Amino acid sequence: MLLSIFIIEKTESNVMNNIINNFYDEVDFNSFANCGVGKDDCVGCLSDNYFEATEINYDCENKRKLYVVRYLPVHVKEVQSALSLISTKRANELLGKRVLNFICLGGGPGTDSAAFNKWLVSQRLFDKKSLTRVNVVRVDRCEEWNEISPRIIKHAFPDDLVVKYTKSNHDLTKHNLNTSIKADLVISSYLLSEISLEDIPKVAENIKNNITDKATIVINDRNQEEVRQRIEKLYELLGCDFELDSTQFHCGISIDNAIVENAKPKLLTKSIRYAGEL
Repeated sequence: MLLSIFIIEKTESNVMNNIINNFYDEVDFNSFANCGVGKDDCVGCLSDNYFEATEINYDCENKRKLYVVRYLPVHVKEVQSALSLISTKRANELLGKRVLNFICLGGGPGTDSAAFNKWLVSQRLFDKKSLTRVNVVRVDRCEEWNEISPRIIKHAFPDDLVVKYTKSNHDLTKHNLNTSIKADLVISSYLLSEISLEDIPKVAENIKNNITDKATIVINDRNQEEVRQRIEKLYELLGCDFELDSTQFHCGISIDNAIVENAKPKLLTKSIRYAGEL
């Protein structure tokens, strides 16, 4: 049993490193000099994006690729941790379905999908349950992620299951979302920190219109008071009890020294994680 787990984890770690290395090779760390944003380096441009009083955007292709290098392993680990908060009873109900409908809100490069895939592997390691198919709808207002996400979303997905991916480029705060499925599971990672408290009711309405009456809502985001307030307001509007955790730990991936030095990837989990069950 332990040997099987070790082999799976080692294989997934190698694949994750390959993804990071490939994106790292495509990053131009000197492009800041010609792009006109007035930053001293690309790493600072990306990280400052989350702390300055400006709208977060991913228009720059270089920034999107650097985002993957800096945040993919730790964000996957954080979402995995959030998924582990789902009760055993609910996890068995989800995996006991023949078809599981899953919505990613603010899917970005696909970290939430990759984490979900790894969760599936761990939950089905010794009991495949009844699941045969997964339908995934990825909702994101930024169409720019559409070119990057296919390189990540299938990472570690079980090869004995059928999966269908659908893109939905919508803004949850402005549009009426219709995913054409009723989701059993919803994951939101680093989305609500980009949404104002005043817009949470619209987000809740969109979620309600696209989930089953026994849906599970998993959230991973910044561990800040104003963000926690938005998250817990959302759960209140959904009528959803939740568990939460903010334990900090290493992402579990050893990254090449050159990448650590140049890209300064985030290696420790710092988020707040929630799992709510209707």
